[in-house]
Amino acid sequence: TALKAMENKASYRETSMLIKNIRPNASIRSISTFNDNIIAMGGDDQYLYVLNGATKKEIEPIKINERIRKVVIANTNLIYVGTFKGNVYEIDLKAQNARDRKKRIHKASSLIKELHFNANTQQLYVISANDISLYDGQDTTQIHAAKSINSSFYNPDINKLYVAIDEGLFSVLENELLPVSLRKINLNNDKISAISFTEDRMFLGTGSGELYAYNIISQSKAKIDLSFDNKIVLHRSEITKLFYDKSNDNLYSASFDNQVLKYNTTLRDLSKITNSAISLKGHQKWVWDINLIKDQQGNYLVITADENGNLISWFDKIGKLVQKVEQ
Repeated sequence: TALKAMENKASYRETSMLIKNIRPNASIRSISTFNDNIIAMGGDDQYLYVLNGATKKEIEPIKINERIRKVVIANTNLIYVGTFKGNVYEIDLKAQNARDRKKRIHKASSLIKELHFNANTQQLYVISANDISLYDGQDTTQIHAAKSINSSFYNPDINKLYVAIDEGLFSVLENELLPVSLRKINLNNDKISAISFTEDRMFLGTGSGELYAYNIISQSKAKIDLSFDNKIVLHRSEITKLFYDKSNDNLYSASFDNQVLKYNTTLRDLSKITNSAISLKGHQKWVWDINLIKDQQGNYLVITADENGNLISWFDKIGKLVQKVEQ
């Protein structure tokens, strides 16, 4: 409210915390970050945008000619883009000829749900609605054909992939799906729409807006043992994204209810995490993605993308916003 008043703006998204707005009514579906300040994003207007989140300087948008579902930055030169048509493109930013910049590396039979890149192995996991594939820089190999994949999570530290399908949560080991035992969650009339891990917990967001918390007893490449803690009921509709800010030990959730919620996961008691949750209010339409960058002063900024084509930033600590207002 203070920032809106100081800058004489009617809404938060109109303040200096707005990083970019693409064509009105064209949603930003996915954002990826690299080296704390480079942002790549794409959505329904079919363009890939690459910019510096701190300075807001950007290169010429790259036309993909398809609605973009997922974006992931591999390095300073390569970006992978997945589309609603099931195509995955490798974008080479250093290509001299614009015609050589975009190369299709994979064609799935359904829309791309997620792209996970392992910087150590230089491999890309491609998650479509119906299968899981692996791209090694040259060829794509199907790992598993699975119906109705709703969400996924990848831990690059142990090279472990989790996928949620209608039947439950599974870890992927070579070409097998290994079921993960979950208590207290009923998927007969619901689905796991988002997955995230903190240091010692797993969180599952659902289509109904509930957030389930499990304590991690042990985890290896082959198995994970969990104990149910409780659930958080603060969102009013489907959770679209869970994002863990490891640097500050905070979990964020986005939803179709236009909310972004911030949870202090340093707290041990889940009821305290629930009661201290902070709502970041500024979006007027569905929130699709969350990530993290740093500004020119080195402050962490949480960035969020919505259905209206807004990319908005938020200080990770309220004190930094107070400093901005006082300046």
